[in-house]
Amino acid sequence: MNHVTIDRRALLLGLGAAGLPAAAWAQIAPGLPAIPDLPAARPETVGLSSAGLQKINAVMADYMAREKRDHGTPWPSVARHMLGLRNGLPGARRWRQVWSDHKLRELDPHDVMALALDAVARVA
Repeated sequence: MNHVTIDRRALLLGLGAAGLPAAAWAQIAPGLPAIPDLPAARPETVGLSSAGLQKINAVMADYMAREKRDHGTPWPSVARHMLGLRNGLPGARRWRQVWSDHKLRELDPHDVMALALDAVARVA
């Protein structure tokens, strides 16, 4: 199984700021501290399987679509919190560029996620 190392603070703060429900967080990252337990000190890294990272992507795309449908929240307002989730990984710059592209605002977040993952795959 492939593993990636990501910044633990970016993961917790990004998903927490995006309003990811605690139940979804517990499914994605069992064994990691709850979002309020995050120390404010130095960043730490956490190893996630590729499947875990894919699950985060899927949960976030679903969450962004639901927020748009239920509250009219544009997905960029949510996606900005997860821009740093791939910092230090191959393709991180392309990930940020796709999610920050204003021309994609009207697309469904699932479509933007597919574009971002494709861009990352081409770089890696």
